[in-house]
Amino acid sequence: MGFDSLLNKQCVIYKLVETLNSSNGERTKSRSIKHIGVPCRLQTLSGKELLENNKIYANASHTIFLSKMYDVKLTDIILIDGTYFNLLLQKDAGGQEHHYEYLVETVK
Repeated sequence: MGFDSLLNKQCVIYKLVETLNSSNGERTKSRSIKHIGVPCRLQTLSGKELLENNKIYANASHTIFLSKMYDVKLTDIILIDGTYFNLLLQKDAGGQEHHYEYLVETVK
């Protein structure tokens, strides 16, 4: 069974866009579609804690698996089945330049 056959969902990847309001100088953040119809797999985690200097800085709720052919940054947001996910950590699965695993949290 190949990796692609395990990608049983499709997602939309949004990128962060910042614009500068010329009248008041304030920055506005919004999202725009970066990739659509991206094959992926979503796996539920039972509360994986991400630590830095022995302190919890995030709790991942899911893992998302994606092919490396898509340019995804940790500032992007992924939409799967109506739920948005913030990317917390990107892992090169097996170090084989094959696919990425993203530890994510649900956007509240």
